[in-house]
Amino acid sequence: MRLLGWLLNSVWLFWGALCIPLGVLIADKFVNGAPGGRFFYWTGALSVIFVLITLSVTPLTRIFRTGAWSLWLTKRRRYFGVAGFAYAAAHTLYWLQQAGMEKILHSFVDLTLVLGWLGFAVFTAMAMTSNDYSVRRLGRTWKTLQSWIYLAMPLALLHWFAAEGFKRDTIYIYGGAFAILMVIRVLVRRRSTETEGG
Repeated sequence: MRLLGWLLNSVWLFWGALCIPLGVLIADKFVNGAPGGRFFYWTGALSVIFVLITLSVTPLTRIFRTGAWSLWLTKRRRYFGVAGFAYAAAHTLYWLQQAGMEKILHSFVDLTLVLGWLGFAVFTAMAMTSNDYSVRRLGRTWKTLQSWIYLAMPLALLHWFAAEGFKRDTIYIYGGAFAILMVIRVLVRRRSTETEGG
């Protein structure tokens, strides 16, 4: 039991698990010679998936308040968010490596890419302040900064949808998941407010 408790509570092991998909993608690209598009696609997709997981933590822990798993998940919410940024960074760095200077400069006037840059800029600000020092230093401002996720996520999704030519499957799966999460968060918050109000 002690070993299981250590495994579940090890921060380093948890970070290692979050890095496994990236390791697989790197090996697939540079060892197996997989097309670069696969690395590019899945680093972007995994970024969105990890952010969706981050956004789901609060509703889940408010609906299912009891249980040690609820506290365990809450403590790791920040890690999922930073992992989402890390995969977005890998996605962006790969694109920068493949694009020439002309394409990079043009990206700042291309609406599809501008959406991506704006979303990434917000994610960067959030990730850089996702630490205990920033929480203490920024005070109440920290929570406001972290709420920018509700701006960054739509920007990232719109960037993805536009880059793919608005494929229905992508919109239904990822856009639908985000919309459902937002509705659940509103309903859970409203229920919590009514309960506290008596």
